[in-house]
Amino acid sequence: MSWKWSPTGSARVRVVCGALVMLALALVLSLTAFYKVGTGFAIWDDVGCLMLTQKTFAAGHALYDQTFTPYGPAYYAWERLLHSATRLPLSHDATLLFTTASWVAISLLCAAYVARMTGSLLLTALTCLAVFDVLGVLKEGPGHPQELCGLLLGGMLLTSSFLPGGGRKAITLGGIGFLVGLLGMTKPNLGVFAALAGWLTLSNLLASRRSLKVLFGAGAAAALVLPLALMRHNLNAAGDYCLLEVGAVLLLLGQLATSQPDRSLSLRTFTAPVAGCAAAALLCAGYALASGTSVAGLLHGLFLQHVGFDRAFFIWPAFGVEEVLLSLGVAAAAFVVTGPGRGFWQTAPWVPTAVKISVAPLTLLAANWRAWDLTRLSSGACRWSPPPDNSLSGNQDRLGRWCRVNLPCHSLC
Repeated sequence: MSWKWSPTGSARVRVVCGALVMLALALVLSLTAFYKVGTGFAIWDDVGCLMLTQKTFAAGHALYDQTFTPYGPAYYAWERLLHSATRLPLSHDATLLFTTASWVAISLLCAAYVARMTGSLLLTALTCLAVFDVLGVLKEGPGHPQELCGLLLGGMLLTSSFLPGGGRKAITLGGIGFLVGLLGMTKPNLGVFAALAGWLTLSNLLASRRSLKVLFGAGAAAALVLPLALMRHNLNAAGDYCLLEVGAVLLLLGQLATSQPDRSLSLRTFTAPVAGCAAAALLCAGYALASGTSVAGLLHGLFLQHVGFDRAFFIWPAFGVEEVLLSLGVAAAAFVVTGPGRGFWQTAPWVPTAVKISVAPLTLLAANWRAWDLTRLSSGACRWSPPPDNSLSGNQDRLGRWCRVNLPCHSLC
């Protein structure tokens, strides 16, 4: 997108008023998040497990060699930085406070992106509320690395809004690459997906048509194959889930392929993000090695232990192919209506994105509200099963209800 809103003159008054409104909203969300985080406890004790790994690591036991963890060194460096900066000891109270702050901060980062791209206070507030609602899962596992992952993804999103018309593209792209590297050194699978997203976006902006076709085609093929490769051991159980992910990726690729950006970048543009990503990876690896981790332990912790991990631990959302097709169909219809080729939007090029940003979260909110008591749709195309008595199964069922609308709708934005 090449359009962004920049306030001048009397519009600055509106900026101040909007900032005050968002400040009040952030205060309300902070109190809400603290209450929800502090009054709930999941039957799985992720918070205790993760705090134990932090404790043993802080006591001098190297990651992977002496401290078992499936997560990367960036997470442990981040936690140590938080405790050092705030001077709060490792405790449940501190962990709950950090989760509260992360929950609100991620919501504000996404809202700030929408504010920069649309200049609409209404859409900004709606985005903040919708993201806050979706991130309610954070209260189920305070202190989980997903908090850092959310902050990194929100930071990438906001940083990307400075690219259109910016005079320092190399620095901005290098910063985004650095965040991608940190994400990969927190949860490698998310880092791969983020790197592919950046690869596809930049290759779609290349001036050379030959380079564009080769690089974009390679990235698209990798993005479509990746969900199947990651879940290849459980395709019988996870086939519908793979279909949902592949369908969402297809929607994203469709948006990129049908867009008409200013294709003026050269291949040298890839240098900055790749360098930033490599710098982050080397920095985190150096941190782990300096803390006593062996090279073999680092390779095992970051890569080898994840090969076939889904054989030992997996929870697939329970939904059928009919529900997947229904969700993807709704998302595809919205894409057709608000696609970049629609002449109706030419007078205001930011409107399609604004519509999709508002429709997707509202759809998610509606789905979450109705998921608790809706037993079936009148058409019979999609059936909702009531949660079983077992609380873990009930959580899996709600996760399935969330995923089948969440993924395709977010692929629109």
